[in-house]
Amino acid sequence: MSGIYRKHTNLESIAVGDEWVVLHLGQMTITKLHGLVSFIWSLLENGSGETLADIVRAVDRHYDLPDHAAEADVRALLGELIGLGLLEYRKPGTKGVKKNA
Repeated sequence: MSGIYRKHTNLESIAVGDEWVVLHLGQMTITKLHGLVSFIWSLLENGSGETLADIVRAVDRHYDLPDHAAEADVRALLGELIGLGLLEYRKPGTKGVKKNA
């Protein structure tokens, strides 16, 4: 069973054409997302979270790629979004991300 990727809770985002503009309220940063990462962000926009397998499957279908063809690129982009503080990863069995008081 795979963990869940979801948007950080302290964000506001808006779609502008095929791109997303993301404001991280805690860091006071603005990030513009385009291309593949914009498509991935749109999958996560509803807030429920997605597994890596779900995201890869959606990317493969959207871009008409063979099964699992986009996995390495998706993993790398998810890692970058986590590094920017825009995404959270929750392992199976964890109830939430621990937050500082």
